[in-house]
Amino acid sequence: MNGYDTYNLKKAVAVENDFGYTIIEVLFVCGIVVAIALMGMGSYKSQRKFGIEMTCVSKLKQLSQIEESFRDIGDPSVNPDSSYGTFFELQNAGLLPKLFSSEDNDLHNVVPFTPYYKIEIFRSPQEVTLEPSASQYYIVATPIPSTFKLRIFMMQEDGEVYYYLGGLGGQRQVWQ
Repeated sequence: MNGYDTYNLKKAVAVENDFGYTIIEVLFVCGIVVAIALMGMGSYKSQRKFGIEMTCVSKLKQLSQIEESFRDIGDPSVNPDSSYGTFFELQNAGLLPKLFSSEDNDLHNVVPFTPYYKIEIFRSPQEVTLEPSASQYYIVATPIPSTFKLRIFMMQEDGEVYYYLGGLGGQRQVWQ
């Protein structure tokens, strides 16, 4: 065998053993990857929603501690009747930075206290419900419309966090 025949023989063997993927195999693998991605996407969305809600609950608890600090401030010029304050009274007392807003606005010129939520502080139970109770304030976090279906949260002076199923008129549950 001369050199030319050896070269052609090697080339012929290489062509016979050069297997590639067919279009069917590629589509099958792509289908598997898409199916796995879709299964993970639902879990990702629910975990992200849970993370947003946990952030809101922790911010409500932080705001409750700030409320207690405001009531116990002891300075008559800042809090003359030793009551609980509104969001802006807490900022004026220096307990909350001025860069926070009680809600996320469209301009985003201030940082929202809790992303995706609007925070309202009611000093009297009658402002929220007709049932008088021993609570001196309520903190209500209502979700700003988004792609997530977030819960409405409410925290009382006693530190208990509640969420509502189906809006404020719905069933009230204790946050665990």
